[in-house]
Amino acid sequence: MIGTASAGVITHNGTPDNSTTTSVIGITGFTTLGDQMTGMLISVVFDGGDTANCVWAATAPGAGGCNGVGGSAANTFSLVQSGDTFSQPWTLTAAGRLVTSLTIDALLGNTVFDWVGTDPVNSTPGSAEGVAVNGTTVGNFNGIGGYSNQIQIGANPAVGDLYGVLRIDFNGGVGSASFLADTDTVGLPGGDIPEPSTYLMIAAGLGLVAWKRRR
Repeated sequence: MIGTASAGVITHNGTPDNSTTTSVIGITGFTTLGDQMTGMLISVVFDGGDTANCVWAATAPGAGGCNGVGGSAANTFSLVQSGDTFSQPWTLTAAGRLVTSLTIDALLGNTVFDWVGTDPVNSTPGSAEGVAVNGTTVGNFNGIGGYSNQIQIGANPAVGDLYGVLRIDFNGGVGSASFLADTDTVGLPGGDIPEPSTYLMIAAGLGLVAWKRRR
């Protein structure tokens, strides 16, 4: 169960996973705020194996987050972030069981992680400076972050600074963690995917047209 103790640290493993590559049409913004990442999928695994997911949404101007509930209703988590991700932290909290891993699929929210901080010559055009995942945990256990799903612009080769997914594994489980992980905003080929509410509005409109034609 969750308790308090000395602080652990979160660091980057230094070796992104390049086995998967996704093409985007370009970087549309390198100053990304918490309310600009709507649609990201957040997943956690609790100690004991229970899992929970939630979809990121805007919660206030410049802020965003989401809450998830596990198979046992006692196991819950929240992840929130406010301001520019380059300098303002993400905060993970859990109740019930401890969290052993956190995964953020940012590309579902037209967002990517930029982990290279001091190499503007070899950075993806438009991405500017990034920040690799780093932070602290409440408890005795540390976290190791790793990036996957490398990003390329159009048909140009991936540079190795942008990734669509961040996963942090905690070597024992944590109840609270705070970390930096810089993000950029991207455009996806073919345009953005409509939100579910948009699909419902389209369906309702088509149904009304069909009803009028039958009259």
